[in-house]
Amino acid sequence: MALAGCGESRPPAVPAINRWDLFASPALNNWRDAEMPGGGSFLRDAEGFTIKDGAPMTGIVYPGWIKDGLPVTDYAITYEAMRVSGSDFFGSVTFPVRDSATFVTFVLGGWGGAQVGISSIDGYDASENTTGSSQRFQTGVWYRVRIEVRSRELRVTLNGRPIILTNILGRTLSLRSGEIDKCVPFGFATYATTGKIRGCVIERIAPAGP
Repeated sequence: MALAGCGESRPPAVPAINRWDLFASPALNNWRDAEMPGGGSFLRDAEGFTIKDGAPMTGIVYPGWIKDGLPVTDYAITYEAMRVSGSDFFGSVTFPVRDSATFVTFVLGGWGGAQVGISSIDGYDASENTTGSSQRFQTGVWYRVRIEVRSRELRVTLNGRPIILTNILGRTLSLRSGEIDKCVPFGFATYATTGKIRGCVIERIAPAGP
């Protein structure tokens, strides 16, 4: 027999979500066309998306990032991208950093096919700031990207090899002017190029030490 006066029972705590697979149900169904002027179409398949070439850009966006409680700092983005055709960026990703009003883009294979970097830092895009570098990309080959977003720094690896480590403390972060803002708060884009994206996973990570 239950005893009276023992207080109300509390419902079990709901565990915090620390990992999101954005290319699996139910999140998969929440992707939308970024509606860039001159944009091409996109196709969903078993692994992710094919983003077809546009005139010049095509993008897809996950508009519910903030509403769904995904993080804006101390998190990692992991995905794979392949250039199917064309010669420019094939899997650039726009994402929040610091807060829900600040965004940057990691450019993958831009400016004629080889440029990587963060756009923009202190008003300079990936071809002009210290995060930029030239990498070799082959058509029809998958490349694995991991981006770690912390309050003080951004880290990027390409196929497990570090290519960016930059301090963002006190620096101005913004998007390059143009249609890339259609990918806010989180989205992928291609430039006059068809690309495939798969395996997009978001994970909370530990804050950097002092």
